[in-house]
Amino acid sequence: MRSLPILLAACIAFVALASAPTAGAGTRRATDSEARIRFTLDDRLLTVRVLPGAPRRVRRQLYGNRIRATCGTSFVFISGVKVDRTRLWPRGRRRVRFRFRRNISRRAKWCLLERRGRDVALAGFTSR
Repeated sequence: MRSLPILLAACIAFVALASAPTAGAGTRRATDSEARIRFTLDDRLLTVRVLPGAPRRVRRQLYGNRIRATCGTSFVFISGVKVDRTRLWPRGRRRVRFRFRRNISRRAKWCLLERRGRDVALAGFTSR
């Protein structure tokens, strides 16, 4: 009789581990059509590309400035998991990569580019 609780606990632990989703990467793509910026989140790597026809004001906000990239798992910005990284966007470069400390790619709902706390581009990922 004493082994029944131990056996039951082991079964529950096995089922919980077997049904847990894998923590692997999920590539997510989205475009801010107004800013003409494409976001590709693959594992911990966010690639941001300035598309042809991007407005001059967007290019001016990015090129040569410190840019903060943030991605999150919930549209309610005060909840969910967020990752962010700040780096210099080299002048004239159309593509920049941001490497996050954590992989949220499977659950990511949005990514944002900011300069000095002001939004430059925002894109939401479609659900699968």
